[in-house]
Amino acid sequence: MTTSHTSAVCYRRRTDLLETVLDSELLLLDTQSMNVIGLNPTCSAIWRQLGDARTVMEIVKVLLVEFEVDSARCRTEVERVLQNLAANGLVVQEAV
Repeated sequence: MTTSHTSAVCYRRRTDLLETVLDSELLLLDTQSMNVIGLNPTCSAIWRQLGDARTVMEIVKVLLVEFEVDSARCRTEVERVLQNLAANGLVVQEAV
């Protein structure tokens, strides 16, 4: 995903997914496919930001306050996680 593309797109989690926490892992149940997806703490932190539509940079700004990580690495990880969530149909992409 290119920089110009990610800044022009907002991501929002699907509203029909069920979630629960087991130990430190957030579990999502896709009610359409009946698949269960586990998110580690980093992915969970990104997931929490997706209740409303957010751009990559909006998510990065929040995570930079929450975690000790440099901006470039944070952005790379957020883009990677969002690509993975989108590929699995767990988030909706919206044009800005």
